[in-house]
Amino acid sequence: MEQARTTSENTLETTLIMAFAQLSNQLLEFQRSITQREENSRFPSFKEVGMLCRLINCLAKLKKLADPFNGQKAITAFATFIAKQDKELSKTIKAKYKEFQAGSPQDTPETHEAALHQPASPTDATTTTKETQLETPPPPITKEDFDKHKGLLFNLHHNQHHTTEVNGHPCNTNWLQYNLFQWYLPRAERRFCHNETDYHTTINHTEACRKIKQHFSRQRIKK
Repeated sequence: MEQARTTSENTLETTLIMAFAQLSNQLLEFQRSITQREENSRFPSFKEVGMLCRLINCLAKLKKLADPFNGQKAITAFATFIAKQDKELSKTIKAKYKEFQAGSPQDTPETHEAALHQPASPTDATTTTKETQLETPPPPITKEDFDKHKGLLFNLHHNQHHTTEVNGHPCNTNWLQYNLFQWYLPRAERRFCHNETDYHTTINHTEACRKIKQHFSRQRIKK
């Protein structure tokens, strides 16, 4: 009986280690895919933020399940390993781990094992969405502004000093055109530029105009 119990524990430990390694690789691959994107697009979409949180939470849950073994050493070693490539991500993992440690005393390995196989509830999805919305600043150009000034996208300006009046205030026309175009894109692909004064140092306006023209050319072809 004792030998059977030991064998069972060893099998569980091996399974947890393998699952931990797989999730770690997925997390690194996720971060790698973001860093390989075009400049000014190297950040996660709303959907990807949720995916990132789920991966980190799963790693924390696996750590809890592995506590009878060397889970604490594993999560610490993992965070240290991640820090070599992404210090901010390492900090996030450590912070999530601390939150996890401060969890309900009613938590048990059995409840966490069941949670790993359950889909997220609508409440969890709503909470994640609300948290993301709170952290995301509102678009610098509103939908109402878009409706009033979208005609500028069919007469692109390249003069960096040209301005257009929006709600009684002069705005850089290049910056305005770039942000107006974001409203034509799917929500997950929108990349608004909030700081008008930094527009020409962070955005290649010539390239932005090319993408705008390309977008409308494709739309005409579809019609």
